[in-house]
Amino acid sequence: MKEEICPGSCNNRYRSAQAVENSGGDANRLRPYRAWPVWCRDRENDDGIDISCTANIRKALLEMPDLFTHLDNAKAMSTPDKQDRPAKGGAPSPSREVDDQDDEARWLWDWERTIREQLEAHHLTTAEMYQPFPVTEPWDLTITSSVTYLAYNLHWILTQDTDLAFSFGHEVITEHRRLTTATKTGDVRQHRSAPCPRCQRRTLVHQLGTRHIECTNKDCGRLMTLDEYDEMVMALAESRKIPTRAAG
Repeated sequence: MKEEICPGSCNNRYRSAQAVENSGGDANRLRPYRAWPVWCRDRENDDGIDISCTANIRKALLEMPDLFTHLDNAKAMSTPDKQDRPAKGGAPSPSREVDDQDDEARWLWDWERTIREQLEAHHLTTAEMYQPFPVTEPWDLTITSSVTYLAYNLHWILTQDTDLAFSFGHEVITEHRRLTTATKTGDVRQHRSAPCPRCQRRTLVHQLGTRHIECTNKDCGRLMTLDEYDEMVMALAESRKIPTRAAG
């Protein structure tokens, strides 16, 4: 039986090489990352950080509340003369960000209800089925509660049914990409002045909206948290202090 490959971005190079081979070019000598059962998992980099598609889906899901906050800030900065009218008519929304917030909350709410119903169908829990969307509840509370529920059941979602696993994972990754574009959190990169602790080059970059700093030297790729970077900077500053000469 043919072994399935992961549909994620981890296999972009493999798919490109395969397309070249299929069109009569060089043979594809790359090995694809395998489905497990749909998305690859337990694939660590040199720092022991899981960079598999399963881990990326979890990370993207958990970042949804933060992305919502960025949308909320964008809404607060909107001006009245930039109102958007919904595609289906009706009164204009205060801003496009408001429509995005509503869509985000409803999208996560729909997935939470779907998973509750699926778990109930498998007799694993008693679902609170067919709840109405909580229109009076603040969006951020709805998003946070839905993300918490989905993250808690993520292993079951990604392993129980291949169609469910693919649909959920694909939508989370796609929505995360759309929101990072809308909030511009995926495009803002700040270079840090301290050298990379591994390759010693000044190639450390922090992408706003994330909690890590990455070395952009392709031969290094060191990844560290913001706290680890701050601790490193403090240690460097301490090591460069001129020792006080004893009096005598």
